[in-house]
Amino acid sequence: MATYSENKREIQDRRLFITRLAPYTKKEKLLKIFRQYGAEHAVILRNPTGNQAFVTFKTKEGAREAILAERTGITCHNRKLRVLPADSWHEAKLLSPKPDVNPFPGLDLSEPIPLPIECISIIATFLPFADRARLEMTSRKWRQGTLSSYRSIRSINLNDWRWPEGWDGKRITSNSLYWLTQRTGNKIKDIKINNNVIAKDLQPQIVTILVKNCPYIETIDLTGTTIRPSTIRAVEPVAHQLIDLSIGTCQGPIETHLTNIFNSSTQLRSFCAVSTNFSGKCLTHLNLNLEKLCLSDNDDLRTEHISHILSKLTTLKHLEIESCTGLTNGDTLRALSNNRSYNHSLKTLKLHVCVFGVFGLNMPEEEEAEEQPDFIRLDLGPIE
Repeated sequence: MATYSENKREIQDRRLFITRLAPYTKKEKLLKIFRQYGAEHAVILRNPTGNQAFVTFKTKEGAREAILAERTGITCHNRKLRVLPADSWHEAKLLSPKPDVNPFPGLDLSEPIPLPIECISIIATFLPFADRARLEMTSRKWRQGTLSSYRSIRSINLNDWRWPEGWDGKRITSNSLYWLTQRTGNKIKDIKINNNVIAKDLQPQIVTILVKNCPYIETIDLTGTTIRPSTIRAVEPVAHQLIDLSIGTCQGPIETHLTNIFNSSTQLRSFCAVSTNFSGKCLTHLNLNLEKLCLSDNDDLRTEHISHILSKLTTLKHLEIESCTGLTNGDTLRALSNNRSYNHSLKTLKLHVCVFGVFGLNMPEEEEAEEQPDFIRLDLGPIE
C-alpha cells in the first residue's frame, strides 16, 4: 500500500503550473487547451497582478508532453502560456503572503500623508471654540489651519456659540471673548450681548476690549449686560459707522456720552433702550433718518424730549414705547399724530402700559346704560 508521501509525489509528477493567464480565463477554456495531453482537472488562482493555474493530467507522460509543447508555443486568449512543473517550491511561493500593492505609485506610504491647510480649516469650522484652541497647540500647520477657520465669522452672538457650557466648561468669561476677538477682530461687524444669563460673569470693561479689537463694527447690542459711562465712552470712536445700537441697564450718567454718539452716528437706523433710566435729552440728537425706535421700562423719560424727536423724524418705520410711566401727558401722541411723514413710513406702532392722557380726541359722550332685566333661575323637574 502506497504511503501519503508517495501519493503526493506521484500527483506532483502529473501536475503542471501554468502562468501568464488572462484575468478572464475560465477553467473550461484551460482544460480544452490541454485536453490533448490528458488534462483531467484544473484550479485557477486569481490575483490582482495576474491569474495562475494548476492543471493535473492522467499520466506523467501527458504532463511531459505538455511541457515539451510549451517550447513550440501554447497560447490562450492571444497570450503565450508558460508551463512549469508544479513542485513544492511553486506551491510554497503561491501560499506565501504577498506585499500590498501601492495604489499611488511614487508616493511613499511609510510616512503619514499631511493634510492640506484648507482641509484643516474646514474641519475646524465644525468644532466649538474651546476645541479650536486645543487644535492650535497641536502643531504649526494645525495652528495655521485653525486660524484660517475664523475667516467666516462675522458676528459675536453669545446665543449662537456652540460651546460646551462655555469656555471653561461652566460659563463664558471675558478671557474667552478677548481670545476670540484677537483672531477675528478685523472681520467682526456685529456684537450681540443680549442674554443676561450667559453674560452675567462678564467684566464691565469687556465692551471696551471688544470695540478696540473690532474696528469695523456696525451693530452693537448691549441689552444683556450692565452699562457704565466708560462703556458708552468706548463706543464713541466707532459711532460714525454704527447702524444699530441697543443698550440696557446703566449705572451712572450716560446722557453726555450718548449725545456724542448720536451727533456722530449719521448712519444710525435703529436705537433701542431697555431699562436704561435716562431722561431722553440725548434722543433729540438722533439721526432724522432713523427707522426703528424702541423704548422699554424707562421711567425717567421726559415727555418734552420724546415729543420733540417724534415731531422731527421723517422715515420712522417701527416705534415701540412700553412701560414708560414718566410720559403722563398727551404731547407724545400729539407729536406723533401731527407728523405727516408717518402716514407713509410708519408700519409698526406699539404703545403699552403708558398713561399719555387725553389731548382733545373726539371721544363719544357716555350714554346712560339701559337697565338690564333680572333673571331668576328655576330648577324644575320633569314635565309632561
